[in-house]
Amino acid sequence: MSRHSCRPRADRPDIFEVALGWDRPLQSFFVIAFGAPDADGEPQVIAWRGTYPNELPEPADVLRIASQFAQLPDDLSATLEIDRLKTSASVDGVNQRAAKDWIDRQRPPR
Repeated sequence: MSRHSCRPRADRPDIFEVALGWDRPLQSFFVIAFGAPDADGEPQVIAWRGTYPNELPEPADVLRIASQFAQLPDDLSATLEIDRLKTSASVDGVNQRAAKDWIDRQRPPR
C-alpha cells in the first residue's frame, strides 16, 4: 500500500488533510479527506473512496475525486502509477482473498 498526503485546497478550510494512494490487495486507488479533529482528537472522515475491490482502478479516478479537496502535484499521476507497478508481482494470500470476498459481499448494490 502506498500513501501520499496532499495539502488541502485554499477554498476548503473544512479539510485538514487529504490522503491518497494505492491499495494492492483491493486493486484500487483510494482517497480520504479528513476534516477537523473531533472531541477525541481523531480527524473526521469527510470522504473516503476506494474501499472496495477495483473501485478506483486508474490514477485519473482518484485524482478526479482528490482534486475537489486538495492541491495535487503535477507528477502525482505518474507517482501513483509507479506505486501500482511496484506491487504488480504480489499475489493475495489466503486471508486477503477471504477478506476481499467478505468486503465484496458488503458492497452496496450499484
